[in-house]
Amino acid sequence: MSFWISTDLDGTLLDHHDYSFKAAEEALLECKTLGIPIILNTSKTLAETRKIQSDVGITGPLIVENGSALIYSESPSTQPASNSQKTRIFGTQRCELLEFISTIRKDFSWKLEGFNDYSVAQIASRTGLSHSDAQLASDKHYSEPFIWMDSAENFEHLKQLAQEEGFQILKGGRFYHLQGNCSKASALPWIKNNFGSMVGFERHDIASAKLIALGDNDNDIAMLTAADIAVCVRSATGDYPTLANHPYLIQTHEVGPHGWSEAILKLVNKTENNHG
Repeated sequence: MSFWISTDLDGTLLDHHDYSFKAAEEALLECKTLGIPIILNTSKTLAETRKIQSDVGITGPLIVENGSALIYSESPSTQPASNSQKTRIFGTQRCELLEFISTIRKDFSWKLEGFNDYSVAQIASRTGLSHSDAQLASDKHYSEPFIWMDSAENFEHLKQLAQEEGFQILKGGRFYHLQGNCSKASALPWIKNNFGSMVGFERHDIASAKLIALGDNDNDIAMLTAADIAVCVRSATGDYPTLANHPYLIQTHEVGPHGWSEAILKLVNKTENNHG
């Protein structure tokens, strides 16, 4: 059996507190050894995700801002290198989201704060990121993370108004995210149908491979539901994501990247033992 992986970052592959993937290094190395492609699928910005991809030492497409955009490079055989990077947008431009928030503030006195209200120093303070990483985090194009400081009743009203505009609100580990009507699952069918032209998949055939998705929060549910194997990583801050009747569901005992490694090594070793 062959696999490909779509993984959340914060609280899943990365530790919730210090953003380290060190606890998952053994499993990451095993994936590289076996040639299992790993797609980072996150609420983070493209700038943030590129840096993490480089630090982890993998290549391939990136899904950013909760499924709002897929960024990939076409292999040189299909496209000149100078024009190789492509972006497919599944979400909504941030300017439209900020206009919606501006209208809400004019019409209501609800209390909320978003990234657009913060300086880079304030983003660093609220996330625990370094100043340079907070600068990367501020470069949102398709979403607006925010903190809600009002009543639950008014929050339901906000969600209804967002839906009427064709937007949605997702809950992440630290922030709510206002974005377009897409999810971390939106790009996955397109990738499966077009992987042959992508850098990072040149030596892989994922058409018949099983998709493993790993996540720890509610904004991962669509991605987990779409996967052949759904891995709900134990969260440092809350309950497991709630999935209904998934045919192959794993809930890890370990938290964050420890849980990531726990699940991946168990799946890979099971496959190796079956082949042996």
